[in-house]
Amino acid sequence: MKFLISKLIIWPVDKSQTPRILSFDTSKVNVLTGGSGRGKSSIIHVIEYCLASSRNGISVGPIRDKSSAFGILIELEKTQLLLIRESTGNTVSNSFHKIEDTSITIPTSVEEFPYHMSQIKEYLNNLFSFAEQGQAEKSVINSLENQRPSFRTSISLNFQPQNIVANQNILFYKADSSVSKEKLRLFFPYYLNIEDNEILEYKSYLKRIKRQLKIQEVRHSENVEKYYSVNAELLKLYHKAIDFGIIDENKMAILDDNFVISQLESLKNVDVSNVLIPKNQTIKSSERIFNLLKDERKQAEHLEDLSRKLVLLNSVSANNIDIGNNNIQKEARLSPLSWILKHEIKDHTCPFCNVESSIEDKFENLSLLRSRIGGLIDKVKDSNLILKKEITKVKEEITNTESALNEIRTVLSVENSNEDKYNYIQTNASINKFIGTVETSLSEFETLSDNISTYDTSFLREEIERVEKIVGRDALKKRYDDTISAINTNIKKYAELLELQGSNLEISLDIKDELTIVFNPETVSAYTLNQMGSGENYMGYHISTMLGIHEYLVGITNSKIAPFLIFDQPSQAYFPEGDDENDEDTSKLKNLFSTLSEFNKITKGKVQVIVLEHAGEKNWNTFDNIHMVERWRDNNDNRNNSKLIPLDWI
Repeated sequence: MKFLISKLIIWPVDKSQTPRILSFDTSKVNVLTGGSGRGKSSIIHVIEYCLASSRNGISVGPIRDKSSAFGILIELEKTQLLLIRESTGNTVSNSFHKIEDTSITIPTSVEEFPYHMSQIKEYLNNLFSFAEQGQAEKSVINSLENQRPSFRTSISLNFQPQNIVANQNILFYKADSSVSKEKLRLFFPYYLNIEDNEILEYKSYLKRIKRQLKIQEVRHSENVEKYYSVNAELLKLYHKAIDFGIIDENKMAILDDNFVISQLESLKNVDVSNVLIPKNQTIKSSERIFNLLKDERKQAEHLEDLSRKLVLLNSVSANNIDIGNNNIQKEARLSPLSWILKHEIKDHTCPFCNVESSIEDKFENLSLLRSRIGGLIDKVKDSNLILKKEITKVKEEITNTESALNEIRTVLSVENSNEDKYNYIQTNASINKFIGTVETSLSEFETLSDNISTYDTSFLREEIERVEKIVGRDALKKRYDDTISAINTNIKKYAELLELQGSNLEISLDIKDELTIVFNPETVSAYTLNQMGSGENYMGYHISTMLGIHEYLVGITNSKIAPFLIFDQPSQAYFPEGDDENDEDTSKLKNLFSTLSEFNKITKGKVQVIVLEHAGEKNWNTFDNIHMVERWRDNNDNRNNSKLIPLDWI
């Protein structure tokens, strides 16, 4: 994808002034050099602002105050694109103007901004064919749940501002917050074309069906819980119907669910006017509750006994394991004995020094001790098996007892909670109200039964299994390994050109966890960039990483990353502003520009590089493919343009 910055334009507030235009060579390494406080670092922020940044990072002062609009002219495959964003001083404007044509003339002024920032973001996403689907499967950050990869997130691979280019802890732009870092980590495989739009669509689909499965499982669990609750309610209603005398007690012989339901359904045909209270029914009802309380206490006491038994068994098992481990250690200490006994000579000569020895009896005693220890270890193993079986048996019994206790308490709970609801006043009105309650409970029970009987998640589970095979198939893993391997080779190549410390080691880009460079990965001596030391190394590996990634991306089709790189003052690693240059540092800086020149040749000018630099042109003027954009010094021939904002604007 061709997306190269041809010009940067700033329109003045004063309409009598002409726009400030910086022109870049799209096929070379561009260097803008100048002193401090002239607006070099703001160039990154002006470009990013024009690319629909949600914040305004442009320096406060003349650049904001004297500008009415900022723009960049971009070279696409067959057309040019001019993005212009309104400048509103110290606030963020969402107003844009966009022109796309085969050839664009820079307007002298911009009066209308008919596009909203959201439209520009969507345009850029469509331009690079970003997926419509999100990728976050399980994110700690709620805001990422519905995120999708975007052009805005991808610019982390385009910019290296002054606070990042030699940072020991942060390798990529906008990876300095947990949210931004998480976004980049999630979408990095997509930006490197390890994953494509189809894979993201599958991942989004997988996320949806997993959510559907979870919802169905939760609903089913709730239905089952309600089912048992209503079932206990029906049993209570059944007993209460007997108390009212509207169900014959003699029909209680088979008390299963179907029987109870059929008896309750028969209440629809009851003639309330002929209902008689069965003899001694109130007494029987009280006895039923008393027996339930008695069973509850019995089960609770049994559960307590089982709990004590389990504690004791676990204690014995732990002690048994300790005994076994101690004897295993003893046996290990005696392991050389077999070798000594094998090599000892019958004339009692020591196998080590050939001196006559008389310790045969001691060796035999130790051998006997070792044999006894081995036997003890075997017994411990046998007892461990027995203990494990007994512990498993007790745990199962505890589970069964808990279930039985819960069933009893559920019935008691229903009995207690419904004393007021189903009172014992034997009136026709009470019985009619009771029958209405029975019909409602039966209807709810039928609905729950239908829901449970039709519960089937087999399709969702099969679909999840099918999609997970696609998302995690071996080919995807191979693409990941091949991509990272190719990028690692590139990074190492540029690190060697820059003569960086550690460039002789195995180097790996970590995009899964820390988003950094790892040296000697998968070894005990592995370490990361922040452990390397030296600003020169930090800066060098930033440069090497960005060059290595873009060399890889320019060689593939359908890259999602704009092919340009902007570095802000990499020379700070050699001599911070104000420090005197020395021959060694100057030589290293020249080597840096030599490496950038080599990158330009390798990529055949398809990746644009812009360097905003304090150091002078003597460090790069011997390279034909390095273009000086402008020189911002007080001794310029055109002193008016010795800063980003012309002096006559001020």
